Amino acid sequence: MGSCRLQTAHHFPKFTNSSEAAPTCSLQASAESSAFIDVLQRAPGLLQAMSPRTMATLSSTSRRLRSLVHEYVTSISIIQHNGHGIQYQIMELQALTSGSWPHLRCLNIKYRAKLEAAAITQLSKASWSSLVSLDLSRNSLGADAMSQLVMGNWPALKQLNLSSNRLDTAAMVWLTQADWPLEELHLSDNRIDLKAMQELIQGSWPKLMQLTMRWNKLNAHTIAVLAKAEWPLRQLDLGQNQLDANAMTLLSEAPWHDLESLRLAGNYVQKQTHAAAIARLCQAAWPNLVNLDLSKCCLGGADIAGLCTASWPKLSSVYLGDNCLDEISMTYLVKTYWPALKFLCLCRNALDDAAVKLLMHSSWPQLEYLDLRENDELTKDAAIFSSNVLRCAAVF
Repeated sequence: MGSCRLQTAHHFPKFTNSSEAAPTCSLQASAESSAFIDVLQRAPGLLQAMSPRTMATLSSTSRRLRSLVHEYVTSISIIQHNGHGIQYQIMELQALTSGSWPHLRCLNIKYRAKLEAAAITQLSKASWSSLVSLDLSRNSLGADAMSQLVMGNWPALKQLNLSSNRLDTAAMVWLTQADWPLEELHLSDNRIDLKAMQELIQGSWPKLMQLTMRWNKLNAHTIAVLAKAEWPLRQLDLGQNQLDANAMTLLSEAPWHDLESLRLAGNYVQKQTHAAAIARLCQAAWPNLVNLDLSKCCLGGADIAGLCTASWPKLSSVYLGDNCLDEISMTYLVKTYWPALKFLCLCRNALDDAAVKLLMHSSWPQLEYLDLRENDELTKDAAIFSSNVLRCAAVF
């Protein structure tokens, strides 16, 4: 079973009677088509239940109906749960690309199986001048598919999601040849190793501001290469990788002075290197850093001592949940000077009443929200006391 979802912009143009010509056509539509057009005018949500092939069939019924459908669809999602065969994929995408879709801005295609290169060839034939976002995640795409995808003529494409595929070094060679003005690139859960990273940083994307690379087994060697990328990154997600103290050192030396958000959640490294990793990370000169995620990193005790030395005056959200933070950890955390901090997540740690009460000694004048959920040894009274002293909302 599959589904197709379409979104429309604006309201459909109002046709006063069945003989009135559509704006792009001087021919009269048949009575049947006119009746259907009247239905769509009153219930445009019906478009959301149509597959691309159904849309193609309807569009061929009359020029007036084609104009109605194509002119007002801005977003299309095709979700297939079993992938079907290659011929089905080709037919499906042929139907999709046969339309002009002048206002199409967002396209999401997921076959949950291998989307064959021949099907991607059909997709790349479309010239969608308004396409801004393309999501091809979870399609088992490889280098052969990428060699076809980069042929797409999409001059406005800014957001590209290729997560959960099978992209490797050969695929990166093709990707960097794409002539798209990318601002967001999502490559999580692929096969990005050292050689693949060396190819990736060759991408000429002077406006690339967001990069997501979770679940790629990145290490110090790949980070050393990534740090050489000449992109004006503002959001970087390197969660669920293998970043140790050496990787953090290299990361902190990267020339991303406009970096605003850094996600490092789920980087499990050897316990003895935790403190060194955090200390080296905090040497980074990121004056615009706003969000920092260090959740699920097995941090505990004095591991976060290095946070005291960080100079991030705009830091407003810090995620330290799902670690092993305790009373010792809090003695270091309260020494941080984060004048802009508004959100602090300490959920699912090892905090007790004594640990949480230490938070009253912090210097976070702007704190608004404190997450203390699922700290088993923490009592309700201590949590309420701390939130009252800090003058913030707390959940526990």
